[in-house]
Amino acid sequence: MFQSAKIEYEKDEYIVAQFRKHWFVFLLDVFFLIPLALAPFLLVFLTRFVGDVIPVSFDVRYAVSYEIFFSMMWFLILWVLFFIMLTDYYLDVLRVTNKRIIDI
Repeated sequence: MFQSAKIEYEKDEYIVAQFRKHWFVFLLDVFFLIPLALAPFLLVFLTRFVGDVIPVSFDVRYAVSYEIFFSMMWFLILWVLFFIMLTDYYLDVLRVTNKRIIDI
């Protein structure tokens, strides 16, 4: 069964301050998602360019449907990653006591 990890403080220990990471740290984490979000557009551009140069042996009628489907799946994955990062940022807390620093 799940047990809550309760923080035990010593008798003479008290909390001095409680901090979160700066929002800029969260922004740096999220910035790597921007090139990943642009990847499907680059991939579509490259496939259209290469498709004109190299003959393709599959039915092109379904290509747009595949592009839309896989792009939406990719954006869904990025959306979930963004909210995982946001939750991690929001729930990450540093407690400073008179004897130690606790990362929760």
